[in-house]
Amino acid sequence: MVSDSPDHATICTNLVAELYRQPKGGRCQAWSKDFIVRSGPVTQNRHTKKGLYSYPNLIVFCCAPVFHDDHRDALAELG
Repeated sequence: MVSDSPDHATICTNLVAELYRQPKGGRCQAWSKDFIVRSGPVTQNRHTKKGLYSYPNLIVFCCAPVFHDDHRDALAELG
């Protein structure tokens, strides 16, 4: 992962702030860019994190998150 520029960090923070201000009570959530997401195929062993993962700038979802394992530190899918 490459470090942010000040401008990139400001843009990401502003996006999260705008989405956070949206009306409450809906099902959708926004998470900041520091959360890992599996963006490749499912590995054969759920206890390993080998595979393609990324740190998106922003995650917006309107369903229940499914985590890679019990540590809940990697988002496996949205469903």
